[in-house]
Amino acid sequence: MSAHSDRLLKGILLVNAFLGLEKFKILYERLKKAADKRDMELDIMTNAAPELILPGGIDEIATDYDFCIFWDKDVRLGRCLERAGLRLFNEADAIALCDDKADTYLTLSAQYISQPLSVPLPFTYDNLGYEDVSFFDKTGELLGYPLVIKECCGSFGAQVYLAQDLSQAREILKKYGRRPLIAQRFIKEAAGRDLRLNMVGDKCVAAMMRINDNDFRANISNGGSGRAYKPTDEEVTLAKRCMEILHLDFAGVDILQSDEGPLLCEVNSNPQFVSTYECTGVDLGVEIMDHIMRELSS
Repeated sequence: MSAHSDRLLKGILLVNAFLGLEKFKILYERLKKAADKRDMELDIMTNAAPELILPGGIDEIATDYDFCIFWDKDVRLGRCLERAGLRLFNEADAIALCDDKADTYLTLSAQYISQPLSVPLPFTYDNLGYEDVSFFDKTGELLGYPLVIKECCGSFGAQVYLAQDLSQAREILKKYGRRPLIAQRFIKEAAGRDLRLNMVGDKCVAAMMRINDNDFRANISNGGSGRAYKPTDEEVTLAKRCMEILHLDFAGVDILQSDEGPLLCEVNSNPQFVSTYECTGVDLGVEIMDHIMRELSS
């Protein structure tokens, strides 16, 4: 639905009903305040709302609202809302691509995006896992040690593991192999630090360098800290290309500074931007609202 000049834009902030951490509540409040600043109406709704579950409810909602900020990963619900005609920011398919690190890697590598060499690991069943992990021996030789093993779906660095040798890699595989995994070359010179470029549309609206002297993961939630950073043209171009390929409206694009130049680490479709605001003073929520207004009026 396109915007109408004679009335306020009305949208949904769709969030997960079962994610009650305080930092998410703060983020949702910031988005609502940003909408208020732009004279937009924004109603918070969860993915467990009866009207989104029971037959016919989604069609009614789609006629009542102009847009939906889909701050969740319930992509099946997102696709239902899109089929009913509601414009999602971000779109369901874009969220799905970002939520699975193997899909992200494969999609971007097909477009020659610079990334650490990675190997999606074989599919198994959650009631079986990996009994025999000998298949990993050649992968370890290719990537070298230490190497990183990531759960394909995870946030805040909590599902990312560092294997110093084959023995540790096998232990990780046996412990976490019931979940989809991807193995990745460890970029030693970038250990404990990365760049977070907050992208809205085709622009980098804020960036910070994240540093953790006590962990190979730079995430602030793991004890890291952030400082405002001015990205290079090459880093912005890399982030912009990822946005285009994945069809994202906004995202947090994480970049590693390697000896070979900037490498894409991850793309976050629902970036936790409170720390970015505290670090840079840029209100990503307002930037998102401005982007929505431009998109709906075009």
